[in-house]
Amino acid sequence: MYKKVGILIGILLVSGGMMFGIGSTMSKGASESFDKDKSITEHIDSNNSITNSQSSSEIKQDEFTNINISVAAADIYVRTGNDFSVRYNLSNKETVTASEIIDKTLKFHTKPNYKWTPGDDDFNVIVTVPKETKLENVSLETISGDINIEIGINLENAELKTVSGEIEVSGAKAEKIKAETISGEISFENSDIIEVSAENKSEDIEFYGNFGSVYAYSISGGIEISGTVSNKAELETVSGEISSDVIGVSYEAKSHGGVSFMGLSKGSEFQTNDGEPIIKLNSVS
Repeated sequence: MYKKVGILIGILLVSGGMMFGIGSTMSKGASESFDKDKSITEHIDSNNSITNSQSSSEIKQDEFTNINISVAAADIYVRTGNDFSVRYNLSNKETVTASEIIDKTLKFHTKPNYKWTPGDDDFNVIVTVPKETKLENVSLETISGDINIEIGINLENAELKTVSGEIEVSGAKAEKIKAETISGEISFENSDIIEVSAENKSEDIEFYGNFGSVYAYSISGGIEISGTVSNKAELETVSGEISSDVIGVSYEAKSHGGVSFMGLSKGSEFQTNDGEPIIKLNSVS
């Protein structure tokens, strides 16, 4: 019996040594396959086990001035930091189809797997650029998720689209931004934008900051504008309310839900020319 136990222990030790040797070789080969200039953040799942899942990583990138992102179910953030980088955490039901930089354009695309449906999980794609960077063209699109352009971002043109999610631009400087969502609030806070347009079906649209021209359209959401507008404002909502305290600007505001200017009701339509009211109609709601 003792001989059998000894033999069994010997077999286990040899097997363990072989597995350790193979594991070390595989680990060494895998580590050598990564670009030394790229740092990969391994994903820790709910059981605290580490996996090298493609759905979660952080990659330092070369310099880029354009961004093109299209994802299915993730929030998108563009923010300032020390390096050019992309960090993402995606559902295992979503596959990365493109992650590259060509002609200074960061391209990051995904596609949902078969029978994909939106969920409530916290998935995201975070793009970081150094603070002194001026982005030229930015295109961000998600089916189910929020879009955020954060403090310190300086850009020329941006198109922001989501089907179900909020769009928030905070503390940014831009020449032109177009924002569209079907169901979600759109807000511009403490931003300097020469030309801005926003459109949704429901939820509010808010403008707080310094703007050149402003265009906003909603079906059932309210529209609020506060700050300065140097050129003109065209605001329209079918059943929401429009509110503004910006003076000295050409207005065209229409809503069956009512229009108020400087806290005073102006009916369903309000139009000005160089800041002087020229049309006032009673509300039809």
